[in-house]
Amino acid sequence: MKKLIAICLVIVLALGVLVSCEMQGELGMQGVQGEKGEQGEQGIQGIQGEKGKDGVDGVDGEKGEAGRGILKTEVIDGYLWITYTDDPETPVNAGKVTSDAINDPAEQGTDGLDFYPLPDGTYAVSAGKSIYLEEIVIPATYKGKPVSTIKNSGFANAENLKKIIIPEGITSIGGDAFFNCTNLISTAIPNSVTSIGDGAFSDCSSLICNEYDNAYYLGNKSNPYILLVKSKSTNFTICKIYEGSKFIHSDAFYNCTSLTSIDIPNSVTSIGGLAFQYCTSLTSIDIPNNITSIGYGTFSNCRNLTSIDIPDSVTSIGERAFSYCTSLTSIDIPNSVTSIGNYAFSYCTSLTSIDIPNSVTSIGNYAFSDCTILTTINYGGTKEQWNAIDKSYGWDYYTGNYTVTFVGQ
Repeated sequence: MKKLIAICLVIVLALGVLVSCEMQGELGMQGVQGEKGEQGEQGIQGIQGEKGKDGVDGVDGEKGEAGRGILKTEVIDGYLWITYTDDPETPVNAGKVTSDAINDPAEQGTDGLDFYPLPDGTYAVSAGKSIYLEEIVIPATYKGKPVSTIKNSGFANAENLKKIIIPEGITSIGGDAFFNCTNLISTAIPNSVTSIGDGAFSDCSSLICNEYDNAYYLGNKSNPYILLVKSKSTNFTICKIYEGSKFIHSDAFYNCTSLTSIDIPNSVTSIGGLAFQYCTSLTSIDIPNNITSIGYGTFSNCRNLTSIDIPDSVTSIGERAFSYCTSLTSIDIPNSVTSIGNYAFSYCTSLTSIDIPNSVTSIGNYAFSDCTILTTINYGGTKEQWNAIDKSYGWDYYTGNYTVTFVGQ
């Protein structure tokens, strides 16, 4: 009996355990949050990857189209028509060109010219749309006023131009006015012209000129020798300029290294820039009395020039006018001169004395630089006047130990 009771207790306990296992236990209390851990150490940086290969070069662009050549130009009913070489059957209308010409024949110039009013009530002229034409006529008047001036570079690079008519009444032909008009054959300089700028007819390689002695000239029927354009060569020793010539063009005798003597008549009123540069055999020269200015580099690098007579008509000595005249020992500047340009006498390494008048008000940059044995400046005024002269930077740079004598003291 006891054995039976013990077996029953075991069975009851086993069932209790099974029932207890099937029932979910109650939710326990949430535990306390732990402290935040320390941050871990930073990992080691990875190795940089290798540089990639260079990209392939781009493909060359296509060649541009060739420029269009001009076959012919003409003005028809007030319009400029241009015929190109690549399409000679189809002229192109470049637009209307106007002319203010009235019935006065003096105003019957070429259509398309440009005009500019000047302070004196006259007009200056330039090519305008007529630059493509082969022949141009400049009128004597415009809107009833005289045309007096051809502008600086006014017809420069007019490559088709073969003939230009300049009327009587033009007084000034500007610098580079007809520069590089390589096909210009014919023109005349009227007697009314009083000034011609540097380079006015430079690189006009087809120009037909008049000849006299060792030079070429432009002029008109009454005086064929107004402008001495250039020398015939660089190998002659003597040149006689025509009596009656008025102008010597810039570069006219450039690099005439054999030239030893030149006779400039008093009719000459203007000598262009660089006109006698590198005339290394020229020993002396007389400047005529009508010259008012000595231009840019006119006598520069005349290395055997020992004396020069500057007339009292000259009012200014231009930039580099006598630079590198290494044999020039002394020079007397007349009391008509008011300005001495930049580098005017630079590198005149034999110059020992110079006379400067009290008329001079300005001396340019490096005007006497590297005149290494200059010992005396004779000044025609007082010390106070000398100190009042506007002397630009380096005017006496690297000169000799000169002293200034004040003649007017």
